[in-house]
Formats: sequence, structure tokens, C-alpha cells
Amino acid sequence: MRVLIAAAIVLSLGGVAFAQAPAINLGAFDKKKDQMQQLKEEEIDRAYRDATQNGKGAAPVSNDPWAAVRAAEQPAPKPAKPVKPAAKPGLQAQTQAQPQQSPWPATPR
Repeated sequence: MRVLIAAAIVLSLGGVAFAQAPAINLGAFDKKKDQMQQLKEEEIDRAYRDATQNGKGAAPVSNDPWAAVRAAEQPAPKPAKPVKPAAKPGLQAQTQAQPQQSPWPATPR
């Protein structure tokens, strides 16, 4: 009985190892393309090269999904007001000789 169980285990492991072996196809090297297939593949390759050339042949296409919604002429944007730079806190403390007060109300003593 032990021999049958051991044989079954060995055979099952051998099947898994055999399934992982690469398949060898010797008939694939014998296939040759006929002239019609070669012409068709060359035509497909030529069309692909023509389509992928950068900026040659076709006008650039706008990628604006809201083009139909926007007005034809946009008003010119108003110039932004110049922003004054904020004074540095260290300079204010030097110019004003006031003691800093606590943000908390004074507690009675």
C-alpha cells in the first residue's frame, strides 16, 4: 500500500514538472510568407510610419473639450494689482518699542 501511495506522489510531481517544460514547435520555421502577405504587411508598416511622424502632413488638432461652449473671443484679462510685500515681523518689533501683550485677558490677583 505504501508503495502505491509513493508511486502516486512521484507521478503527480512528475506531471507538474512536465507541464512547466517549454513547448517546442519545429514547424514554425518552415512557414514562409507569400507575396500577398508581404505586400499587405509592408502597406501596414508604411501607414503606421506615416501616422506616427511628428507634425508632418496633418494640421495640429486642438484638444479643447469646451471649445463649443466658450465665446469666440475672450475678453482680455485685467492686469493684476501689484501686491505690497508684507513687512517682516522682526522689523516691526525694532521700530515699535512696545512690550508684547498676552492674547489672554489679564487675570485678577
